[in-house]
Amino acid sequence: MHPYFRIALLSPAILLASCESGNAPREHGSVAASNTTPAHDTMTVAMAAPEGTDNHMQETEQLLQQKLQSMYKADLDKQLIDSASRNFIFYEQDLNGDQKPEIFVGMMGSYFCGSGGCNVLLFNADGTLNTRFTVTRTPIIVSASKTHEWNDLLLYSSGKNRLVKYNGKAYPSNPSVQPAFKEAPDATWPKVLDYPNAAYHESRF
Repeated sequence: MHPYFRIALLSPAILLASCESGNAPREHGSVAASNTTPAHDTMTVAMAAPEGTDNHMQETEQLLQQKLQSMYKADLDKQLIDSASRNFIFYEQDLNGDQKPEIFVGMMGSYFCGSGGCNVLLFNADGTLNTRFTVTRTPIIVSASKTHEWNDLLLYSSGKNRLVKYNGKAYPSNPSVQPAFKEAPDATWPKVLDYPNAAYHESRF
């Protein structure tokens, strides 16, 4: 599964020139804030997805919004979670080969983040919480190796990539105490929550 992509539409003049050549350009734009001023004005809209994909992403987003609102209801009611901390991104990746992708959720804002990174939640395909990872930096790398038929994960914590293995029920929540992965990760291994290097739809709960 791919993240919920966004596309930046080019200025009318560039679009017209491109259409005349028979090749309308497409640029994927990240929703992350950037200090770089684009060379032309852009307008961001949701990119058309393959049939069924867009509906699935919207359903997943709504499921996560409900789960997060329920999980953090007490602090939301007390207004302890600031506005920026109510944003999140997500990515679906099948970790156990059952063709039902698990859901990685990257939390944002000062409530969930510190100098070492942010909290990451992993939900099972049915929406139940699998693992609540403490502060880690993204992206998370999905290794080709498996433990208990689940992919091992590389989480960057305390200055090193940490090898995090499934224990039969969940992944260990604190990556900083897991063994360091001393090799260079294979370039073909999927990168999860690779934000802001990839375009993600920023959701809100």
